Amino acid sequence: MQTVGIPIFQFGFFSQTDLAFFAGPNFNFGGRVHTNGNLWLAEGGGSTLTLSQKVTAAGEIITKNLENGWLTSSNYTGTVNVTTGSGVANLIVQNPNQSVLGSSNYYGNIGPWDASFRAMATSVYNNHIAVKETGVKPLNVSIATPSIGGQPTDLIRRPQHNENASSSAKLAERYYSQVSLRVLLSDYGPSGGCSDSDISSNSSTNLPNLAPNGAGPATPVDLATLAWDTSATAGAGQPPYNAAPSWLTGVGTNTFPLPVSYAAASGVYSPTNGYWVKQYYPIIIGCIKIDYQSKATPGTWVDVTGEILNLGYTGRNINPQGSSTVPPALASLPSSQQVASGPTAHSGVSTVGCADPSANAVIRLARVRDNPSFWSSSNHCGTPSGITANQHGYDFWPNVLYDTREALLRDTALGSGQLTLAGAIHYLELDVANLAKWFTSAIGTNGANALAKDGYSIYFSDRRGERVDNTAGGPPPSVSTTAALTGGFGYEDIVNPASSGACPNGTLDGGEDVEGDYINGVDLSPSLRTYGGTPAFDNSGSYNPVSASVSTITTPGAVVSANPNCTAAGTSWPYAIASNAKDLRQNAPLLFRRALKLVHGDTISLGTCNSVACGLAVISENPVYVQSCYNNPGQCGMSSVSWSAASVGSSVIADAVMLLSDGWNDVNSFAFPYDLNNRKSQTTTYRMALMAGKGVPFQQPAGTAQDFGTDGGVHNFLRYLENWAGQTLYYEGSVASLYYNHQAVGIYKCCNTVYSPPTRGYQFDTNFLTPSLLPPLTPMLRTINTIGFTQMMLPTQ
Repeated sequence: MQTVGIPIFQFGFFSQTDLAFFAGPNFNFGGRVHTNGNLWLAEGGGSTLTLSQKVTAAGEIITKNLENGWLTSSNYTGTVNVTTGSGVANLIVQNPNQSVLGSSNYYGNIGPWDASFRAMATSVYNNHIAVKETGVKPLNVSIATPSIGGQPTDLIRRPQHNENASSSAKLAERYYSQVSLRVLLSDYGPSGGCSDSDISSNSSTNLPNLAPNGAGPATPVDLATLAWDTSATAGAGQPPYNAAPSWLTGVGTNTFPLPVSYAAASGVYSPTNGYWVKQYYPIIIGCIKIDYQSKATPGTWVDVTGEILNLGYTGRNINPQGSSTVPPALASLPSSQQVASGPTAHSGVSTVGCADPSANAVIRLARVRDNPSFWSSSNHCGTPSGITANQHGYDFWPNVLYDTREALLRDTALGSGQLTLAGAIHYLELDVANLAKWFTSAIGTNGANALAKDGYSIYFSDRRGERVDNTAGGPPPSVSTTAALTGGFGYEDIVNPASSGACPNGTLDGGEDVEGDYINGVDLSPSLRTYGGTPAFDNSGSYNPVSASVSTITTPGAVVSANPNCTAAGTSWPYAIASNAKDLRQNAPLLFRRALKLVHGDTISLGTCNSVACGLAVISENPVYVQSCYNNPGQCGMSSVSWSAASVGSSVIADAVMLLSDGWNDVNSFAFPYDLNNRKSQTTTYRMALMAGKGVPFQQPAGTAQDFGTDGGVHNFLRYLENWAGQTLYYEGSVASLYYNHQAVGIYKCCNTVYSPPTRGYQFDTNFLTPSLLPPLTPMLRTINTIGFTQMMLPTQ
């Protein structure tokens, strides 16, 4: 027997679950195609799908239906060309053209095997197309093998406490254990502070293999201590704070306060200022710990939280005002599309022209608000003041964007000012260029000491606001046998096919079981999970305690309204409406909606590793938004295919991956959440392998679009939030889907409110066929080959 390892990014498309092709325009990506589930093949009428390399499914191949049951004889009558080894042949005209019988197939309901498919696959395709009955076996990553007992999503999921003792093999397979650098954020511990948070090495519930806590500053760092305002009356060892912590350097030059509330001193909510917490109390709270893995002694971790934070953590003004609107009054949202926020290397794109106050920041936790008090007629961006007396936390806001896919349950617009709580995504920004500078010691001091396995890697996990899965029957078995944090959004009641507004019905419908454990495509203990669905207005619990004395100045009825599509659901529901849409931009999230945004990634310069350019892998337990040109130095403005020779082996691995164009600005997502005419993209280039989750397909509900209920297909696996009409999205890489989304659970929908599709300039990156050019930490698929037999004579024979 021989165990074979296959790099997952040597496939054009790989899927652990069902895989679907049904693009409208011509689609020809390249590379091998494999799914451990069923393969659904179709193409828009008059167009051609080309699969130029071997096509294998460990399930079946279906061509007469989409995975939601839609008959392909209506609107999907195009050509499906599959390689024969020496050419191509159209599968649709073959007899049979699918490996199962019948034309009423949909996900979870597949007809019986058609035995005549075997002869057709052999005679026409020379076995370049194959299914389980013709010998295709599932390919799995090691963490999902029976000997380890994990799930593919465990690759990106945080480990459990004491896992180094209870399941060391699973811990070793997690990216958490393998990367060069880890950025971890968590809620406070039972004490209301960070000393007993699960990311504190001294905590009784800590994550395994954390670096020993640092002393200067004491780590994990309490983010509330970075939210100060010199106008505040200091609390007694707790918020509000009126000065920066003593360990923080560069105050007023590269480090600035995190946001504080500028609510009225009376403690009564006012829509004029829109704050939900008491005056001068912090908006961004929780604990942060940043560790690197030692190059000299792999497996040893070193705390660099203070070093990274002292590089700065503040981003630019993305909506500078033309006249003074002094806070706390809220600035107006733009009446037409605001130009790009930047940065971008595409010279043809107009930007707001504001710079990042923390120019060397590796991570950015907040940004300058639209209308800071230090605004001037000569500097609309506002330049934070270096004068200590002018350090005001109310001049800064959290990083928040509005994700229309996550906000809506159907592809039907709400009113322009009706923004749901679920759509407000709070993110940490990662400056890729500055991360590379840190790893190469151009900034900071410790980056050169970090482990590099054929390149560099970073792991990100933000669990702030996550709720314990206390579902009856317990969380998924692969996580825990008792109530536990699992890394899931925690609300699955989102399909509800009988309701045009998808109003909750309390029943597990098809497409809703996203957090369960799947074995060969089946969840053995399905359960509807709603534990994370109640917005958290109570700041006294473990979710949001700076201390027990920090309380909101609002009640839900003051700031949240019922969704007009489901009024009976009330306000204790993720899809309730913020009464004042602008409030969502400056307050803490009420749900577990955290993400990572990558910016400034056009050029990745990390030196040389093993005689080739060092690559970069970005791994996130949360969703990732990639903004602007990525890994295509000098060619970000290309109008035809011209991939840069200076790019490196890169990958983004996450719960979900959204691509934001060079024209993106967060403010437009709030001003025009359902208006595609004011969320127009710019042609943009991206070069990286992608591994992410997707939604669970389900049967098409009556009255919905013909592709509603599908997972969007491979042509929509790269997610969009803009109007790409007339623009090209150039992508070169490899695509893998190993799990269902646990956090970005918004159902696939197009094309009324979420996005309009681009011209897809997609192609497989053939560099990945050379092992040395693969991204760092590329997952390996395992299979067993029988290479021979030996007769053994036992002593008793």
